[in-house]
Amino acid sequence: MSHSSPNALQVALLYDSADPIDLNALQSAFLKSELNASGYKYNVVEADGRTYFRCFGGRESDVMIFVEWVDKPTARANFNTALSSVFNQISMPDAAALIDRHRGLLLINVHHGAMPQSREIQTLLAQMGVGQAGQSLPQYQERLRVMGLLAAMATDISKPTLSHWTHTDVLARPQAIKDFMWDASPNLLHVHPMPFRGPGTTQDQGIAGVVTFGAAAYIGREIRVRPTEVPWIEAYQHALGFISLAIHKDGYVIPDGDTFGDDSDSFCYRVHHTAEPLLNAGAEIPCYELEPQLNKKHGFQAPGYVTRDKIIDIDEPRLEHVQLNGRAGREVVAEWRAKRQMAERIGGRLVVKGAVEADGGGAFGKRQSGDGSSGAKGGSVTGWLAKTFGVRRNEE
Repeated sequence: MSHSSPNALQVALLYDSADPIDLNALQSAFLKSELNASGYKYNVVEADGRTYFRCFGGRESDVMIFVEWVDKPTARANFNTALSSVFNQISMPDAAALIDRHRGLLLINVHHGAMPQSREIQTLLAQMGVGQAGQSLPQYQERLRVMGLLAAMATDISKPTLSHWTHTDVLARPQAIKDFMWDASPNLLHVHPMPFRGPGTTQDQGIAGVVTFGAAAYIGREIRVRPTEVPWIEAYQHALGFISLAIHKDGYVIPDGDTFGDDSDSFCYRVHHTAEPLLNAGAEIPCYELEPQLNKKHGFQAPGYVTRDKIIDIDEPRLEHVQLNGRAGREVVAEWRAKRQMAERIGGRLVVKGAVEADGGGAFGKRQSGDGSSGAKGGSVTGWLAKTFGVRRNEE
């Protein structure tokens, strides 16, 4: 699973006052916290005690931090893309007013290595066959953690009115910083949901899908959820669960054609590895696609969904579900059991559903498009229902 995470991250905290915050207090609190709680020592490279400080160190990921106070408003144009986001408009309806009245801002910049890699440097390194530094998932998550911690500490010291997470263009209230200050997993600050309507539908019909911006930094691709009656914000939460499973220790990306859901069978999605890419600044970012199959809360069930009364006993499969004679049959059952081990390693479980007809020729049942169809030979039907797929939700 490849990653394409931004080397440089930034969050801007906006204030109604142009008075600088106490940067000495922020610097001291951060250095003390990292040393006491984590044992990580940062060296202060430069600081003037009033408007900026720069630190370098931390884990083996070599994190550089530059915190700067700007005692004047920044250009409104810097927020144009964020303000056009439907998600930001819903979660922060007063964002434009807060931006217009801000008189100062604190910029928290975090990047890998002693020097930030400009676009020109990245292009040159790519031409030389040298990959961008700091691209491992732990390195990316460490940058997120450090940035979140600094933002939370700054929020406690002073009282910003708005935060702008520039790497994902998310606008959020100060409380959101505290909610996710230690959280480098996929969340509302680091994976931006962008809803879209299905072809030929209107807003009143409530048929919408959602595509992410920020998932690729975790799993190498964005996630696109097909438009259905399932509310897009709920589909987005399930997409976060998909990412969390993939980056879990011993986790994995759900195989192409298989399905996943929760342990109570309240929702289900089929996974497709080939999907329409996300266009961002002229570049195409590949996507995984989630096709909703079931959502009991909202009364949605896709026509091809296979119900749980079709469950197959993997250890003793019956012939009415799939013909198991010969080597090919043994391979199908072996694949099922291997996938079950994958699920069990992360505390989940695998359910195989049988809704296929034997073809009468000693081969395997015909593959259907319903819930749980796998890519195995012979059309075995595989459903993924794991506890670890439960979606993470903010309780605040």
